Amino acid sequence: MSAIQPADPAARRRAVWLLVIAAVPGALLIMIFERHGAALFEWLISDPARAQARLRLTFLLSGAVFALPLLMLAAYLRSLARRVRKTGRFPLPGQSVLRDTPVLEGDPALGRARMFEHFAAALMSAALVLAFIWWRIFSMLNASL
Repeated sequence: MSAIQPADPAARRRAVWLLVIAAVPGALLIMIFERHGAALFEWLISDPARAQARLRLTFLLSGAVFALPLLMLAAYLRSLARRVRKTGRFPLPGQSVLRDTPVLEGDPALGRARMFEHFAAALMSAALVLAFIWWRIFSMLNASL
């Protein structure tokens, strides 16, 4: 019978707070854009000499807002996979878990590490595809200006 790592109630509270902290900026950005989207558009086109530079800045910022979370999660999963490979155990020793979790050791833990690596690669690919799409849209807009 495999060992069970018990749930940590404090980790549950931290997870809920993390979700709230992550959701609030997103909700605020949506509200700000809905309220001030017309003003942003007006700012973009108000000075024809600077419109292209402003459009570049807007695209750069919006691309970063979409791609950075994917890249950050990919980096975390890659790091987690490395630590699981090093220890040969998942969850890691001393790692807080949200629910009672069976401890995987040996080959099953390495399989979990491979899964994390594949997911990290998929997220990294998604970020690159997103960046490519952003670049193509910008190129088309740039050509029409």
